[in-house]
Amino acid sequence: MYLRSKFKLLEKALVHLDALEPLFEKFNQEQMEKLDKSLAGGEDFSDLADNWVGTKNKDIIRSYPPQLIVGK
Repeated sequence: MYLRSKFKLLEKALVHLDALEPLFEKFNQEQMEKLDKSLAGGEDFSDLADNWVGTKNKDIIRSYPPQLIVGK
C-alpha cells in the first residue's frame, strides 16, 4: 500500500516533467546563446574566453552566468 502511493506520486511527477521539458529546453537555449555571445567578446563578460577554464576543458558544465573563482 505504501509503495503503491509512492508510485502514483512518481507517475504524477513524470507527467509534470514531460510538460515542463520544452520550457527547460527554451531556457537552456537562451543560456547557451548568452554564453556564446560572451565568449565571442560580448558586453557582459568581455574577457571570458581568456580567463574561463570552461573554454579549454570539456568537463566543465557550460552555464550562464559562468561560475568564476575570484581571488589572489
